[in-house]
Amino acid sequence: MRAAASLSGLAAERKGIASPLVEGTDIFIAPDIEAANILYRAILYFAKGESCGIVVGAKVPLILLSRAETPDTKLRSIALAMLAAEPA
Repeated sequence: MRAAASLSGLAAERKGIASPLVEGTDIFIAPDIEAANILYRAILYFAKGESCGIVVGAKVPLILLSRAETPDTKLRSIALAMLAAEPA
C-alpha cells in the first residue's frame, strides 16, 4: 500500500520503499467519495495532516466544509478559493 508508506517514513523504510514521495505527498486519489472521506479523516486524525479544499468547474470556486472542520482548514479553503477565483 503505497499511500500508507507516503505518510510515514518509518513505514516506507520497513517496506523498502525508496522514493522522493515518502513524507512529501501532496495529492491522494481514491476510487470513490466514501474511500476518499475515510482516507481524508485518517490523514487528519492519525497523521496530523492539514487540509483545505475547493470544488472547481462552476463560475466561481465552491467551498464545501463540514461543521467539524478546524478554523485553520476553513481559512485555508477560503484563501485557496480566492486564489482560484482570480482572473488569469
